[in-house]
Amino acid sequence: MFYAYQYILRVLPNIGMPNIINDFNINVTQIGLFSGIYYIGYTLMHIPIGLLIDRFSIKKVIPICVLLTSVGLLPLLYSSLFLNAVLGRLLLGIASSASVLGIFKVVKTGFGEAKFTSLVGMSVTIGLLGAMYGGRPIDYLVSVYGWKTVINAFVIIGVAFSILLYFVLPKTSGEDKQYHFSIREMWQDVKSIFCNSRVVVLSFIAGLMVGPLEGFADAWGTLFFESFYGFDRGHASILPSIIFLGMCFGSALVGYITGKTKSHIQVVFISNIIMILSFLLVFSGKCNLYILYFLMFAIGLLSAYQIPILGKVRDYTDSRLADIASAACNMIVMIFGTVFHTLIGIFTEQFGGISKGLIVIPAALILALILLSILMINKFFIRNITVPSNVTS
Repeated sequence: MFYAYQYILRVLPNIGMPNIINDFNINVTQIGLFSGIYYIGYTLMHIPIGLLIDRFSIKKVIPICVLLTSVGLLPLLYSSLFLNAVLGRLLLGIASSASVLGIFKVVKTGFGEAKFTSLVGMSVTIGLLGAMYGGRPIDYLVSVYGWKTVINAFVIIGVAFSILLYFVLPKTSGEDKQYHFSIREMWQDVKSIFCNSRVVVLSFIAGLMVGPLEGFADAWGTLFFESFYGFDRGHASILPSIIFLGMCFGSALVGYITGKTKSHIQVVFISNIIMILSFLLVFSGKCNLYILYFLMFAIGLLSAYQIPILGKVRDYTDSRLADIASAACNMIVMIFGTVFHTLIGIFTEQFGGISKGLIVIPAALILALILLSILMINKFFIRNITVPSNVTS
């Protein structure tokens, strides 16, 4: 539920962009900064919060982080200084990083590595319902009750939710045994992950492919459909939410397919190609509303490529470091969230039009496709051309 709650807060700029621009008297480039700063906070604290969860357990860390997400919303209510809003958004990103790490911890300790991919996929599916709610339903609430009333409601919900979680979350096994913490050992573990070229390359590819979620669906999609297609606010706000609906299905489906076939890279490769074609169709400007619904759903379905990426990253590391590897991969992906939001804002401001700014998304997908092709060709040559050891000249 925390994952769903933080996702609603993450995608708020998609609905509240006009309100934020008016309240703080900022431009489109600054909106890109405001949206993207979330991912900097999320990234910087990913591994530290993972260590805190190991040290103090999810029962203590998660409720505090939920409370901090509410604190991060307060500048939108009580300040007119843009810097305060940015710092609040940064705090929101920092606290939200605990949501997915909590999922990793519960799945691993409760069910083991064998079911990690499929169960994380199911958990993400539930969490993405929050992202869907952050579209048209939130837009409707804002139109009826006002922007600040809705934000105030989320602050209250966050405080109540943090109290509830403290009483319902279970103790994890690490809480009942003495914890031995060594900065040197931690640094060596982190260093070994970031020196693992396969982990870094796969995480980089995952980051290049995250634009449809962390760029289009969570902030800029509504503005694109309003300005480029001329849709009214209702349809324009629903379409980006369909991406999250697609990912709800994709997280479970792609996780299941990957678990059965063990073809992690091939699943990501196919997902990438279809997403590129889908975005090219969207940017052609020749799609009617129903085709756009289908394309948004397909893009969301295939955005679940992150599930096989995470599974493969864990395969590439020692089991003892699997959690750190997952956190490192997710951290690199979230860095790209900042990059996408910043570039989209700058390009939109400089080249005059949201369609120009969003071109960075298919461009990044094409670069990811090139890297995936190289990986698959390299794997083919290693598998089929290496001379068997029992062959003599």
